[in-house]
Amino acid sequence: MKLNRIIFIVLLAFVGSNAYAQFGVQVGYVYMPSNGNLTLGDWSEFNGTTRNHGVSAGITYDFRIRGSLGMQTSLLYTFAGGTHNEGQRTLAGINGTQTVTSRYQFLELPIRVSYALPVTHYFRFFFFGGPSFSYALNGSSSSYITGQRQQVLGEYRNVFEDFGDRVSPFELRLGGGIGAFYRNFQLKIGYDHGILNQYGGTSRRFNLRRNQFAVSVGYVF
Repeated sequence: MKLNRIIFIVLLAFVGSNAYAQFGVQVGYVYMPSNGNLTLGDWSEFNGTTRNHGVSAGITYDFRIRGSLGMQTSLLYTFAGGTHNEGQRTLAGINGTQTVTSRYQFLELPIRVSYALPVTHYFRFFFFGGPSFSYALNGSSSSYITGQRQQVLGEYRNVFEDFGDRVSPFELRLGGGIGAFYRNFQLKIGYDHGILNQYGGTSRRFNLRRNQFAVSVGYVF
């Protein structure tokens, strides 16, 4: 509760004290590869990289600190999913090809320091960097393995409900990017690298980190 109050007071201070604050909206494309190795049920969930594509949309809040230095924050909803194929051997000893189809919904809070490079009165480039906090609202996956006259089918499972003791919905990424601003429109291209291992079990063999590449367009009021 105390932490929530502190965050709320800080946000109010940002809004109330800065004459150059600007609210806006943003929508874009995200590519979210997950790297690692992880076994949760009767077969390996993945070993390598799963590739999820999706869309992201939300509200933004930018303000100037001093001169060309500023802050960029946003609250975004992201939906991403994908299908991954690889050769696997299950814990039951079945050799074959595993197909994993996953779908995720995230609530994301990037907090960036930005630096602007004005070109004209209406046009400028800017660089940004900093952390991005993410919470998975839900995540589901369906897996099946075919091979050697046997097939293992898996229905869609909620990853965080079924394996909540081993897979955390919280993520922390660190990254940056470049953008352009023209009148009230802005374009951003950025990349974030996953810092935290989302696997919280006892085995040190397993790890799960999610990176993110994003391209977005926005309108500032």
